[in-house]
Amino acid sequence: MSISGKIHAVVKADAYGHGAVSVARALQKVGCESFCVADFNEAFSLRHGLGGDYKIIVLGFVPPLFVRKCIFYGITPTVFSFSHASALNDNLGDGEELSVFIALDTGMNRKGVKCDGKFSLSKEELKEILRLPRIKVDGIYTHFHAAVPSEKGQKQTKKQRTRFYEAIKELLLDDADISLSTRTLWQEKGFATESVRAGLALYGYPDGLPVMKFVSTVVEVRSVKRG
Repeated sequence: MSISGKIHAVVKADAYGHGAVSVARALQKVGCESFCVADFNEAFSLRHGLGGDYKIIVLGFVPPLFVRKCIFYGITPTVFSFSHASALNDNLGDGEELSVFIALDTGMNRKGVKCDGKFSLSKEELKEILRLPRIKVDGIYTHFHAAVPSEKGQKQTKKQRTRFYEAIKELLLDDADISLSTRTLWQEKGFATESVRAGLALYGYPDGLPVMKFVSTVVEVRSVKRG
């Protein structure tokens, strides 16, 4: 894989238990300026812990009534459909603009604008989102369902990749990224995106150096009869 551009570091769920603020600060020191969280509450806590103008992207659903808070705290929500994006747009005031990312469902069936081969339908929905006057699309992303590059996984990944590239080529978006971490580490010729979301790989999974370990002590050993 050839990676050019930004890394969006996933620090959701308190950085998978490692401490979101501490992890984000460590990543800032090596140049990371963009972080992904699960919901608005996590984004709010991270913003207070980090300060500054680092990008914080919410991967989960952000209610339309939260748009003013997103603007005030510099938080970038993800939109999953035209109706969601339109509702966010309608809650903005005159002169206000909200930066968003678009989630594209290329086959994982979790969330996002559906793109399962009938791209003409999803293309129109994506273009409708881009036409919203107060919504500024910063980028678009998708998520692979297959973490391990097995034969079946590779076949599905190629389908998802093709659908994703069709979308970003059609929409001419500057920022596009693909996840998940094991896919980031899997080197594949000709596979390039503008940015990447790095998740569990940041914490040493699956083949890296673990950043945390649990240490305990055996207090007592007993032998008992079966039953």
